[in-house]
Amino acid sequence: MTLQLLQPQEIEYHYILPSIRKYISIHLKEQGLDQKKIASLLHIRESTVSQYINNKRANKIEFNPIVKSTIKESASKIKNRDDLIRETQNIIAVIRKCELICDIHKKFVKLPDDCNLCEACK
Repeated sequence: MTLQLLQPQEIEYHYILPSIRKYISIHLKEQGLDQKKIASLLHIRESTVSQYINNKRANKIEFNPIVKSTIKESASKIKNRDDLIRETQNIIAVIRKCELICDIHKKFVKLPDDCNLCEACK
């Protein structure tokens, strides 16, 4: 937990997006793609893909089964840059449901138990 105040958007940027890329990388590898192709599809370095697949990066968040299922389904749809953007936004929409984004936010920042600061919670 950090003493620094992190906005929900910063949590998404620093923790959630890398975790999404990690799970997409794993699913693309399961589909038989090599690391070079995965890196190209995700617009990241091959070394980053390797770290994702070997659980050496983006390992601070464990998504729930609904998010994992959404990511797996999305991974099979990613064939180009536009697909990547579209599917990432779809995954984030699922994560932004109040109970998910808030739980992840509380993991990294000390917030009140009855926090209702996010728009999704109102």
